[in-house]
Amino acid sequence: MIDNVYVIGAYSTRFQKWPDKSGKDLTRDALIGVLQDAQLDSAGVVESVYFSNCGMGIIWGQDLVRGHCMFAPMVEEGLFPERVPIVNVEGACASGSMAFHLAWKDILSGVHEVSLAMGMDKLYYPEMQRVLTAFENGIDREDKDRLIGEYQAVANACGQKFQFGANRTIFMDTYAMQACWHMWKWGTTQRQIAVGASKNHYNGSLNPKAQYQFEVSVEKVLEDYIVSYPMTRSMCAPIGDGAAAAILCSEAFFNKLPSAVQERSIKVCASVLSSGKHRDINDPGLSRWAADRACRKWRRRYIRGRNGLRRDYFEMSFLLMITCFSAAQCKASFVENVEKHLLHEIHDAFVLSPSSHLRMR
Repeated sequence: MIDNVYVIGAYSTRFQKWPDKSGKDLTRDALIGVLQDAQLDSAGVVESVYFSNCGMGIIWGQDLVRGHCMFAPMVEEGLFPERVPIVNVEGACASGSMAFHLAWKDILSGVHEVSLAMGMDKLYYPEMQRVLTAFENGIDREDKDRLIGEYQAVANACGQKFQFGANRTIFMDTYAMQACWHMWKWGTTQRQIAVGASKNHYNGSLNPKAQYQFEVSVEKVLEDYIVSYPMTRSMCAPIGDGAAAAILCSEAFFNKLPSAVQERSIKVCASVLSSGKHRDINDPGLSRWAADRACRKWRRRYIRGRNGLRRDYFEMSFLLMITCFSAAQCKASFVENVEKHLLHEIHDAFVLSPSSHLRMR
């Protein structure tokens, strides 16, 4: 088993509506970009690929061998080596994180020294109904009535009405109902949600890869039209296209790299993967569970691990929280778990979702 895994390169295309770029174009852009970031002359050192994608089947008609098809032109051109195993990964909104997790485990197990994790999706399509259908297929189709019943029960408790809209994805309505419940249960206000959205827009204005690169004041967020109460358009994630990639490697491979690459590389302290479940609205969400597991795993490997390392204080400078709507950040009650396990202190400079989060993607 490998002691440490490092991210030596990372790249993201700009996320926007790319009508003139195919999935293969975006995949190529991400591969070239991540190789340049890792200062690698070629992809010849890559021994495995985990390719994540959600929408190509229903939206574009490309099922099954998605990653293989996206890489095929680059293999023919010699841009990517032949016979490298490509594993297709799909886990809804967690697909990219899942690809990263599997690449990390690939290296950690000692099977490979260098692995590529990549995610690509093209969700912009002229026929919007096909896009909405793709999202609706992301729920339990055999037990859809149960989902509706659960959210109707939440709506009744909040004094709201739960219903799907024809001009939005099904998840905008489920997220909105979660926000309504949080407002009813904890007194959260629509303005507080708007503050989170405005913050995300500000971060997006600083990110050249974001789809939305402009600021929106709290007042403008509130004045935007309602998508599904209490969510206005400025609080919800847009449709767009893009790709991102990361190259992970073992410590042995890392030690052979130039110092300039080593100095900007990132050691992966922990990665946690979990499945969801039907739960009562009052039960803690996955964010709390995942933070608890990640912190415990970090402590086990780096405080009580066989390396004999001891570090009782861990300072976190930013937290990347990936959510599709601004109200989720108001529900992020897992910080106390981080504090409990890492004894960390959040300073004034602490940044939440510095890349602007999915709201700007």
